Parts: sequence; C-alpha cells; structure tokens
Amino acid sequence: RDRRILAAGASAAARFANINNLMYKSSGFIGHFNTITGGASDGYRMTDSASIAGQIWLFGRALDQVVWSMSWPGALLAAAGIVLTCTQRGPTRRRLLLFLVPVASYYLTFIAVVGYHYDRFFIPVCLSLAVYAGYALDRLWPAGSGAWRTVAPAVVLVYMGLRAASLNLLMAAD
Repeated sequence: RDRRILAAGASAAARFANINNLMYKSSGFIGHFNTITGGASDGYRMTDSASIAGQIWLFGRALDQVVWSMSWPGALLAAAGIVLTCTQRGPTRRRLLLFLVPVASYYLTFIAVVGYHYDRFFIPVCLSLAVYAGYALDRLWPAGSGAWRTVAPAVVLVYMGLRAASLNLLMAAD
C-alpha cells in the first residue's frame, strides 16, 4: 500500500532491465542465464543443486565462505546481530531485517540454482551482513566502558579489513 515501496520496486526492476540490456538485447541475457544454469556451468558445479542433500551441503559451504570472507569474529558478530534483530520488536527490527532480503534473494536465485560459489561471490553478502555485525557490537558492548567501546571494535574492524584486503590480493593474483 505504500507508494514508496512500489516506486522502489519499479525502480529496481527498471535498473535490472537497464543493467542487463533487456530492452535491446534480451537474447544476451537469456544466453547468459542458460550458460550459468545449463551445461556450460557443469564443470564448476560443486554439488547436485537439484537434491536436498546437495542444497544442504551447498548451504554449509556458503556459511564457510562467509566465515572465510568476514573472518570468524565478523561472522560471529553478524550472526549475533541477526539473532538480536530477530528477538526485538519495533521499527528497528523491520529496518534491519530488510538487509536479509538481498542475501536470501541472491542465495536462492543464484547460488542455489547454479550449485557452486567462490569467496568472491559472497563479498556483496558480507556487505549486508556487516550491518548486523555493527549492530551486535553496538548492542552487546557495555555503554559505560569509555575508550574501550571505541578501541575494541576498531581492533575487530581492522582485523576484518585486513582479511578483506587479503581476499582482494588473492583475487588479483588469481
């Protein structure tokens, strides 16, 4: 009922169509779709994405990739932030839960379909999950702790930043 949501949805659809050049070359988009879901991706598949066991294995590997990409402190903080978000009430919960929409959408409409992923596939996912890590840091850290409230999260963020930089270096060398 909210026109802003309808406008955002229409804007997203228009941007998707524009980015993928659907108006002038839809055959290219369809060809790319067939490539990533068809025989051309068979050599990359890590599992049978049509089976439940394959999807469970793939989801476990996805969690491994999140830990690898965000580092274990970042992944734990993101998980804590998601739990904290789900256990609270009010408008903050609704706003924060929206950050899970692109994560779930990306996983269900791409990763689960093609049956493979690599660490670089999860960089956008980690950006959304970083919001939850920040929320957990803010909520879990004692309010009256002075300089430690700034220093300790900074140390965690520097560590996570170095992990992300190492991923970039690995991809540059790949």
